[in-house]
Amino acid sequence: MELKEVIEQYKFFLDHSFDELCIVDSNGIIIYMNATCQKHYGKDPSFFIGYDATRAQDEGLVDHAITPLVMKEKKKVTIVQKTNVGRELLITGNPIFDKDGNILLIIENARDISEIRDLQKRLKETEDLVKRYADKLESLKKEQHSFKGVIIHSTKLKNIIELIERVALTDSSIMILGESGTGKDELAKIIHSLSERNDKPFIKVNCGAIPSTLIESELFGYEGGAFTGSRKSGKSGLMEAAHGGTLFLDEITELPFDTQVKLLQVLQEKQFLKVGGTHPITVDFRLLTATNRNITEVVNAGEFREDLFYRLYVVPIEVPPLRERRDEILPLLQYYLNYFNKKYDDRKSFSLQAVSLLRHHDWPGNIRELKNIVERLAVTSLEEVISYKSVLSVLGHNEKISYISNDKKLSDLMEEFEQDIITQCYQELGSSYKVATQLGISQRTALRKINKYMAGSQ
Repeated sequence: MELKEVIEQYKFFLDHSFDELCIVDSNGIIIYMNATCQKHYGKDPSFFIGYDATRAQDEGLVDHAITPLVMKEKKKVTIVQKTNVGRELLITGNPIFDKDGNILLIIENARDISEIRDLQKRLKETEDLVKRYADKLESLKKEQHSFKGVIIHSTKLKNIIELIERVALTDSSIMILGESGTGKDELAKIIHSLSERNDKPFIKVNCGAIPSTLIESELFGYEGGAFTGSRKSGKSGLMEAAHGGTLFLDEITELPFDTQVKLLQVLQEKQFLKVGGTHPITVDFRLLTATNRNITEVVNAGEFREDLFYRLYVVPIEVPPLRERRDEILPLLQYYLNYFNKKYDDRKSFSLQAVSLLRHHDWPGNIRELKNIVERLAVTSLEEVISYKSVLSVLGHNEKISYISNDKKLSDLMEEFEQDIITQCYQELGSSYKVATQLGISQRTALRKINKYMAGSQ
């Protein structure tokens, strides 16, 4: 093979190298550059070969050249170079000396690290996100039983919390659905506490509690003199107050139709006008909504705008009533009794018969009703151990446990009663040994039943 063919073959190999290769002579003139320079600067080798090694810098193709640095330092130099087409190159210039110590050639190797930097950035962002999720999950595991009035015990509520964990760090609109008193407010607060906005305001607005004639001025605020009786200085609205944080609109279906239009506009444009105002106000908040009505029926009836519904109904969270989360009744009873004992400096407890009666109550008012009943028993009961009779009196004399209409078998009912006994004994005594002594069973049996009935609540 002739020398020319060998050279052409080597040139072919070098032109297909991932790295850019450049050779500069002792006078700073480029005598060779492979084809990789095309993707780095948008120019082919002929643009550089035969010209000064600083031409790329002179023509604005790179932010700075490496050759002058190698010439000055007379040693290997490595720099990061940014190019006109958005590439980031890691360049090493390596001098070759003659026998007298003078630079004969400079071999420059440039590797595109743009993708590596981008991958590093994305990896860092992913690691940060994973850490935030891990921190939030760990925080939730530690504090799940300290959320005020929210006992995360039943499978249904655990599934809801898992969903909240996934969506809390986003800004997606969430609509919380459920009967009155199911804890929608508290779930909204949990979402805010787990979000990136948790150090900013959480503003709750009950759309059903504000007269329709005032709701717009409360939400958007008003300029001075906007209407009769308004402040001369005007007033900021609750949307402004929620800037940077979370706005929670409870009973959203009670929002007047014309106000729905303005809310939709705010969500689309992130701006609004105060009542009587002419200057737009920019806001940034995460919107949460809730309703105890069947939202699709309200929309179909023409009482709620369909376009606003789809804007709000991005992530629906349906909270089941307490009668469908009976596993939470016992922990809730204990939680609120402890709360009111502390509040009123008392030491009340429930009898087993009282607990059984409360467990079988349907709780039409859900958690709100349960809290109310527990407080009433805590402050009105004369005995330290709240009796079946006291509970019956508070719930109503017709409130009795019906076993005839109950579909459960005797074994199921006995197991429920055993759960009441084990749970209450363990909560009051605090150890399997004491439970075993109190009930006349072995400690091994006591421990097995405690683990069976109280898994997830300890």
